[in-house]
Amino acid sequence: MKRFATVYEAPGDPLWQIVAAAAAHHRLLWIHPFLDGNGRVARLFTDAFLIQAHVDGYGIWMISRGLARHKEQYKQNLALADAPRKGDLDGRGNLSDAGLHDFCQFFLQTASDQIAFMSELLNLNNMQQRILAHAEYLAGLGKIKREGGLVVREVFLRGEVKRGEIPRITGKPERSARRILKELLDHNLLTSDTEKGPVRICFSMDAVEHYFPRLFFSGPEY
Repeated sequence: MKRFATVYEAPGDPLWQIVAAAAAHHRLLWIHPFLDGNGRVARLFTDAFLIQAHVDGYGIWMISRGLARHKEQYKQNLALADAPRKGDLDGRGNLSDAGLHDFCQFFLQTASDQIAFMSELLNLNNMQQRILAHAEYLAGLGKIKREGGLVVREVFLRGEVKRGEIPRITGKPERSARRILKELLDHNLLTSDTEKGPVRICFSMDAVEHYFPRLFFSGPEY
């Protein structure tokens, strides 16, 4: 562990830090310092390493999510990096340099895929379409009025909207607009700090599954 800390103490070079995050992830798992929970610790360590190196996703993308989505390939590449050195052309340590190289490539490609995935998911036009589609789905169930989707989209684009603007957005009289707003608040599509204050979008778990499809993974290991 002392040797690990010495080797992977992050210097100032950003490119080295990115590659080091990948290599250190495997090496910590190979050391296997705990009786249980090494995988979770290694993923937590790697997220912390990237945050310290200022190359993290600020919570928008996470390498752990990508590794979980490619679990079998992740385990295969870890096993290749566990292999002993194969001759004089395979590095100078006890472990295979080629195996570590392949794992780092897999790790960095996974990070790149996650960035691309989240960029597509957060595309402004696509996000508006998903908001309207979710509102249409709820309207089909009779939970909200269809005009509610226009309100949620407007709030998403502007950050917050005053309650007095709801009639204009919906094209409905004030009383009908108030009912539409109440439905949106009751179904956690919008939220507000006070009963008369401006409204903001609310990312409830039910809504998030529609707004950000394929975002979450499941499984006891992750």
